[in-house]
Amino acid sequence: MGQLKHLLNLLPLTLVSITIPATANPTNPTIVNGTVTITNPNASTLEITNTPGSIINWQQFSINPGELTRFLQQSPESAILNRVIGSDPSQILGTLQSNGRVLLINPNGILFGANAVIDVQGLIASTLNLTNEDFLNGNYLFTQNGAGAPLTVANGAQLTTAAGGQIWLMANSIEQQVNSNITTPEGQTVLAAGTQVQVVESALGNMVFNVTTDGTNNLETLGAIASAKGAAGLFADNITHSGEINAQSADGASGLVVLNATNNLTIEDNGMINSSSTDNSDGGVISLTAGNKLEVQRLAEVSADGGITGGDGGRITLTAHDLRVSQIANGMQNVHANARHASGVDGTVILTETGIHSYDPVAGEFQVNVFTTDAQTFPEIAALAGGKIVVTWQSKGQDGDEFGIYARIYDPSTNTWSNEFPINTTTADEQDSVAVAGLPNGNFVVTWQSEGQDGDDTGIYGRIFDANGNAHTNEFLVNTTTNDRQENSTITALANGNFVVSWDSNNQDGNNKGIFARIFEPNGTPQTGELPINTTTDKRQDLPTLTALANGNFVVAWQSNGQDGDKQGIYGRIFDANGVAQTGELAINTTTNEAQEAPTIAALSDGSFLVTWDSEGQDGSRNAVIGRRFASNGTPLTDEFQINTYTTEPQDTTAISSLADGGFLVTWESWEQDGSNQNSVYGQRFDSQGNPVANNNALPTGNAQGNEFIINTRLVHNQDDPQIAPLGNGGFMVVWKSFNQDGDSNGIYTQRFDKTPAPFTPINFLSAELGPVANFNTRPDLSNGVVTPSIDLTNPIDPANPTNPTNPTNPTDPTNPTDPTNPSNNTNAPGNQIINSNNANSIINQIINSNDPVSISNLIIDNGDNGNNTVSTTFALGQIVRQIFPEVEQAIAQSDPEERNLVSSEVDKEVLAASAKEVGLLTGFAREEDRAILASCLNKPDLLTDDLGVEDLIAPYLNLWRECRYWQYEEEDNSAVILGNTQSQNTQEQMYAQMVGAEEYNLTRSLSWGGRQAYWQEQQQMQNTLSVEEYENYLQGIHSLSEEERVKYFEGLAQSEN
Repeated sequence: MGQLKHLLNLLPLTLVSITIPATANPTNPTIVNGTVTITNPNASTLEITNTPGSIINWQQFSINPGELTRFLQQSPESAILNRVIGSDPSQILGTLQSNGRVLLINPNGILFGANAVIDVQGLIASTLNLTNEDFLNGNYLFTQNGAGAPLTVANGAQLTTAAGGQIWLMANSIEQQVNSNITTPEGQTVLAAGTQVQVVESALGNMVFNVTTDGTNNLETLGAIASAKGAAGLFADNITHSGEINAQSADGASGLVVLNATNNLTIEDNGMINSSSTDNSDGGVISLTAGNKLEVQRLAEVSADGGITGGDGGRITLTAHDLRVSQIANGMQNVHANARHASGVDGTVILTETGIHSYDPVAGEFQVNVFTTDAQTFPEIAALAGGKIVVTWQSKGQDGDEFGIYARIYDPSTNTWSNEFPINTTTADEQDSVAVAGLPNGNFVVTWQSEGQDGDDTGIYGRIFDANGNAHTNEFLVNTTTNDRQENSTITALANGNFVVSWDSNNQDGNNKGIFARIFEPNGTPQTGELPINTTTDKRQDLPTLTALANGNFVVAWQSNGQDGDKQGIYGRIFDANGVAQTGELAINTTTNEAQEAPTIAALSDGSFLVTWDSEGQDGSRNAVIGRRFASNGTPLTDEFQINTYTTEPQDTTAISSLADGGFLVTWESWEQDGSNQNSVYGQRFDSQGNPVANNNALPTGNAQGNEFIINTRLVHNQDDPQIAPLGNGGFMVVWKSFNQDGDSNGIYTQRFDKTPAPFTPINFLSAELGPVANFNTRPDLSNGVVTPSIDLTNPIDPANPTNPTNPTNPTDPTNPTDPTNPSNNTNAPGNQIINSNNANSIINQIINSNDPVSISNLIIDNGDNGNNTVSTTFALGQIVRQIFPEVEQAIAQSDPEERNLVSSEVDKEVLAASAKEVGLLTGFAREEDRAILASCLNKPDLLTDDLGVEDLIAPYLNLWRECRYWQYEEEDNSAVILGNTQSQNTQEQMYAQMVGAEEYNLTRSLSWGGRQAYWQEQQQMQNTLSVEEYENYLQGIHSLSEEERVKYFEGLAQSEN
């Protein structure tokens, strides 16, 4: 009792109201805490000098164009809290400066306008509330009061910190407009849209942002965010990014970028996220997570590449229920973590789709060719950078002489964009064996072999068109050697905009056929001469296939006769963008019996590549479809694996496409499988880890076995020669030739498949780690200052008379803006009591000791300074407790319930009761009572044992513990009692997810509580016993396990320990 009385008697009287002249920036401040000096050096400048931990309530806080508000603080770590208590939003249209950290809280909204210039060590601007108590204690808990308000960074606004600074923007919704810039070099930028944002510290010492949302919290970024070597985080229900986020480094490792949405996350065309190095350092880390759909559009770029002169690639992870990553064109990836120097090692790109979905046919198969006389055969298909699709084929007799090359364009929804149009202009003899590829600039290039046009047998010709089918070049000769036959061309576009054409040439390497290539600029100008691809020239090397790699290189594969000791085998070789070989010949197949032939190659979303081929007799029948996956440097990632399940009769003529979900699709033609004694086209989907997955679709089964599915609908006659292109909506389009379906010989047909994700159940909560707290001065549990028990208020200077201090007139009470010096002022109405420096102790003692306590809701404080700088406000004891003196709460917490009953105001009782719930906080979780509370809240008492090391596991989550403790108590007869576990299972899971973060929660969500205990025990044991490198390898191993394997392992571990 005595300690409580003593502390209350010492409560400082620090609520001060002053009036600032109308010419100043923010107006009508009330100093709530700290030593604050406010001056007007000139008519357009407001200068505030403050001690750390100062708090000012402003009637309005706006800065007009041409105005300057400057905060002068004691150090870069010093912070001041500015709270708007009026009804106007803050419009920052001028300049805000500080050598320390500035917090601005305005529940009415915040706008950084076109002329805004923010130059501070740190800025926290929020329309969510932060209590004075939490500010002073370094507890970052921002909560929406009322309907919520937006925050906007307008076109032209410039928000900047010094090195190592932070900018946190928090609101119900956030918009960063085009041509605005947020810059925090080596610091931290956070944009969080939600109803509550809590910042805590993880067990690994990282800053964790826990964001609670309501399903409507949206964030849009069209401007630029630069946090070189630092960290940037965006959090909301829905995030749309079409601007630029740059965490690049010119010296040392690049930074961290985290985007986390509870619902949808979209990186739009031209949106960029870059954590690459520009010197000889490693790339950074990028993490993109969406509860529902994560879409990276075709012309977006997400990169964490190593330095140009050295360094390894970084790490990129994409995780979503529905993942959609669109290729730029022809296998080029827009998500990459490459080593850009030969001394470096490519980084890691991990795509994880957590939902279950299918690719379903849309609108039925349809005919591509319009001219149907005679045969239209050997179709090819390519996705264009703008989202359109082009299909090419050879048509017999249509151009007046044998075969000619034709094309047709479809819009992104596969609606017809153009009629069929001719590609070649030379029509004499045959033009056939067409190939097509989209270019990064939106155009496409077509190549074919033309008989007799180069002066001898056949040569390779090409032509470039725009996305509307308009020719940009005439026909041009690709090969320079024209003796004998050059045929079977293939094309790929490179990441630098150029393209490569490869073909086989008869007798050019001195012995039968060999493989050659040539690189061209986007306009068709040759960049190199002919490049020999194979080094083994004995016998025949032919049928090349070609793809670009995410790291800028390209790889060629071909079949070679007799090289593996028996018939044909598959070989490959990697080249850089200039045509310089990076490897020797790579043996692709390991099974060498009989023939392995007709290879197809494609780059995959993680930077690797896949080769498929026909293998004679390998599945016990005639031909089987076999594949193998390789890293970008040519290292095998898998053994050979069989793709087809049905093995009767041959399966051959493969095609490959990576899919938007990070997986890939392989198609082939299968003989007599559909029951018609003819051929049909079948496909097999694989997930991002290379596991075959089922595809639920509405087409007839066609005797599909395992997870393979039929592509074509018509089951009469032959459907063969399939090719695939990915669609911008996440689906794909397959094209093939069909016999007699168009009424005369062969025709070209296609079928579109759209991605159909499983239903999504939203969880309006996310948790993301954003860099070690040691790197930042804004961090959890770091005090922003203490209460200053004295006031040193310097009156504002009158701009018209700098030597004459202005006497603020009519100081106002925020809740009752009238002059308390006026006898008619209603603050002096009957029933109110005035506390000043002379009677403060007696009034507070009266409150504590009276048998008939006075309600303190009508108390008024006056500092007794004869009306100058008069303080007048109504307040509750709880406000003093929370805003001024944290030690008072600790004393109250340790007091008897009888003392807490001495205050009559129900509001005050709530404040004091809440304070009581903080007992034991300073001692962590040493008390059994506290452990029991947390165990009850999480419904896992078996986990909270001494063996687990609760302090190590749970101690960083003090704010969570506080909430948990609060929920477990109920005021009953003015005392706190434990209710036990009253939370629903959903709440328990949310609490657990909040504690461990999204990534760890996804890893352990399928485990029982016992399995989770085993998981965390092993994590702690491994971290304590392994080296850093060994521990990282252990974590990678755990992450690589399938969900079924992970459950089996940790549940078994839990049972063995019991």
